[in-house]
Amino acid sequence: MSQGQVEAEVPPGAYAYRFHGFPMTRTHRDPYRLVGVGVLEVRADRSLQGAHHATTTRLAGTDAQARTARYEVSGDYRALEPGLIEATVVFRSPEQVMEGTFVLTRAGPGVFWLISTRSYVHGDDPHVANEVVSGELAWTGPGPQRAASAAPA
Repeated sequence: MSQGQVEAEVPPGAYAYRFHGFPMTRTHRDPYRLVGVGVLEVRADRSLQGAHHATTTRLAGTDAQARTARYEVSGDYRALEPGLIEATVVFRSPEQVMEGTFVLTRAGPGVFWLISTRSYVHGDDPHVANEVVSGELAWTGPGPQRAASAAPA
């Protein structure tokens, strides 16, 4: 790897992530704010799985209410070009299935920045979701996050 080139690999292990942004879908026509956190296990075969929690709220109106959801996540990633990684992630809850594509770049040892590039809602009314998020992925240990969370800090 040449000097200045960023490696396009996510080392296997446990990761925590967070993101925030703005979704607009057929059910979210008004501006909404979205925040989410989760844990992932990234495997050597470039697959990933984990859990995600999200909260959304409409940004206008006195009757706006926060809504929360929990998702199981799965997906994979690939090298996009030098220094960039593309991940496809499926978010599954009892109420909906969404698929997101993200581009990541290494920001430091064990830390990656991410942005969304595509979102799609599956189900009875499949459609593209106009969602823009940014966030961060951070390595937390060599094994699954759920097991690592029992270890002392």
